[in-house]
Amino acid sequence: MLLELPGTQIFRCIESPGYLRQKVNEASDVLVDWFPQQMKLDEQEAKSMFIGKTLKWFLGGP
Repeated sequence: MLLELPGTQIFRCIESPGYLRQKVNEASDVLVDWFPQQMKLDEQEAKSMFIGKTLKWFLGGP
């Protein structure tokens, strides 16, 4: 995902907020697909949980 990007793409992320947003969206899609399998949740439960955790992270919560 983001940490596995080559240096040129990391620099592009720094220079272009739109490109960074695209890469973050791709990583989020991977997590949304992976998470239900690991937690044995249906898709809606997984999306709800992921969105809640993401909002807490953005708002600086624990």
